[in-house]
Order: sequence, then structure tokens, then C-alpha cells
Amino acid sequence: MPQIIVKYLLWLRDKASTDKDVFIFQSEVTLKELVDKIIEKRPTLKKFLENVFDKNNNIIILINGKPGKQDKILRNNDIVSIIPPVSGG
Repeated sequence: MPQIIVKYLLWLRDKASTDKDVFIFQSEVTLKELVDKIIEKRPTLKKFLENVFDKNNNIIILINGKPGKQDKILRNNDIVSIIPPVSGG
């Protein structure tokens, strides 16, 4: 049973009302399936994550510090970090 840790960074923490979630799955899970579960658990993130795999999306998803693709199969204890765009002046 894969256990996946999801970390919400920067302003996504406020939108999610937490800095991390832990998801436990009964079988293999892809990054896309994980994102669907995140949206289900944290509906306030839907507008930011529903098109996260589109080419023009600015949110970055890392798996253990490396860019993740939607069909990537996640492993037990993987850490998925969701990073929103940053701006400043």
C-alpha cells in the first residue's frame, strides 16, 4: 500500500489550510490519480490543480525533488511537492 506525502508550498498552504497531507492507496497510483484525490480532499485547490498538467500551467509538481509527469507511478513514501508560481518586485 503506497503512502504518499504531499507538501503544499508558499501560498498553496493557505488555500489548502495545511502544509501537507498523507494519502494511502490500496494499489499502484499515478501522479494524475493523486492530483484527483488531492482535489477531492481539498476542493479549494481545484482551480489551481485541475489543469496542472497542461503545457501553459505555472504550477510545478516535484516527486522527491524531480519534475513529475502525470503517468508517473508513485512509490511508497514518495514526497510530492506542489509549488505555485512566485512573483515579486
